Amino acid sequence: MGLLDRLLAKERKSALDQTRAKAESGDAVAQEKLGLAYADGEGVTQDFGQAAKWFALAADQGRTEAQFFIGVLTDSGEGIA
Repeated sequence: MGLLDRLLAKERKSALDQTRAKAESGDAVAQEKLGLAYADGEGVTQDFGQAAKWFALAADQGRTEAQFFIGVLTDSGEGIA
């Protein structure tokens, strides 16, 4: 891994850490972004259960995109019982 790749990886981790902190404090946009990160496996291990958790928290605050993503997970049988 070259220098540029290491710098970019560090920036992505920092951004993900900031998003997680905001999500944990109740920020609906950050919750939705964290749900997307888990759904896509972007910066974290792909985990549809975690994606559903974060989407549900954002959806409960009125984020229509998160409501849509809950529907997608439900339709595909991923992360939703």
